[in-house]
Amino acid sequence: MSVNIQNNKNKCYVVPVQKTCNLRCFFCSTKIYPYNKQEIMVIDEKFFKNILMLKKKRTNYFEITGGGEPFLNPQLQEIIDKIRENFPQAFIKLYTNGRIRHKYCGIDELNISAVHWDEKVVQAICGGYGTYSLIETLSYFRDNYSNQIRLSIPMLNKGIGTAKQAKYIIEITKKYVDKYVFRPMNTFVAEHETMSASFELDMKNVEIDKEFCSCNEIDLWFSDNELYRKWDLSI
Repeated sequence: MSVNIQNNKNKCYVVPVQKTCNLRCFFCSTKIYPYNKQEIMVIDEKFFKNILMLKKKRTNYFEITGGGEPFLNPQLQEIIDKIRENFPQAFIKLYTNGRIRHKYCGIDELNISAVHWDEKVVQAICGGYGTYSLIETLSYFRDNYSNQIRLSIPMLNKGIGTAKQAKYIIEITKKYVDKYVFRPMNTFVAEHETMSASFELDMKNVEIDKEFCSCNEIDLWFSDNELYRKWDLSI
């Protein structure tokens, strides 16, 4: 690991897809703000212009995230490769909902979202398509990613809403996962007051994330989502 992520100063959110996802999670923060249009990031002149700007800012931490499901961008590996080529010492984290199984090289941490271990509960919360097994999916990613895997779990009354449930999902997945983070719902989500859960856990490699952002300076690359507007690069 090249970057001390506790003390990093410049962080860039990379949003490979906008308003494009294979799930319909009711708690998704990005869906409560308007989008101008559906779009997919491409490697073009603007892409390299952003690279140059981020080099000048000495960016050392990248999170490839939503807007949507990053795995739906057909150029995702090329995007990762260009970031790694230009920022060889940077820490790169990639977020996915785990429904699309694909191996990407050049990242330091794979962050997989999971709302529950029971597919019926997952379908009720997220919709989507096809059959899904949390354990089989985590097994696939563990076999294909030698880097760190983190499971990101929303704290929901309809999903993982108690410390007991949290401990259970940790117990059944710990063979495949290096770290866990439990996240409260964004307070701007309409169902926040009735659906949001809260609990505490004091366990190794388990974090209760109560902060929306932990870095000193944040840029956003490619998104007109109002949630991220204040982090735009303004190029």
